[in-house]
Amino acid sequence: MCHYDLQNHLSIWHDSSGLVVGGGNSVHDPRISTFRFGSLYLADSGSVSGKDGTCRAELTYGSIRARVEITVEDGRTIRIAARTAGTLPPDSEFAIHLPYRRGDIFRASQRDTPLEDVGLCEEAGGDTGGFTVGPLAFQSSAAWRVSWPETPVDGYAVPLRLPLESAVVRLAARLDGTPVEIRLTVEEQLTPRCRSEQPS
Repeated sequence: MCHYDLQNHLSIWHDSSGLVVGGGNSVHDPRISTFRFGSLYLADSGSVSGKDGTCRAELTYGSIRARVEITVEDGRTIRIAARTAGTLPPDSEFAIHLPYRRGDIFRASQRDTPLEDVGLCEEAGGDTGGFTVGPLAFQSSAAWRVSWPETPVDGYAVPLRLPLESAVVRLAARLDGTPVEIRLTVEEQLTPRCRSEQPS
């Protein structure tokens, strides 16, 4: 029997476009986690809250506290911010996962790369400027590593990775104790809903 790790703590649902950010969990697979601090990628505890258009998840990883906030800015654009407290290992990162985007175009530094069967690993954001993945546009002062395809582990079948149809695009930024922010713009009105704001 296989139990998936509870590791991907960030999902954004768009009323018209469906799942915009998210992609499920995996098993013994730190690259699918929202936060990774060296070899530590599973939170000990956490809580979710929402108020005035901002959703917040607060997580504890041993002596490290991590927080991610999602704020609607203008109906089309949201701000995703990650903050940490505590001593971080040098190999620490915050990741956002975009569900299946095969066939979309990744555009950065005035170069277009189709997301097909061939793997992609590119630097974007920061000094290189904004970038897009299909209809999603991103702006950030931080540098991000964009990789495709990242497929979760399938604990029930061989091969041990799920097929390409389950792949996500992974955006990862290094964490060094300073806040990391990224703005994501979609074409239609965005209506995020926190678990604490779900209608009963």
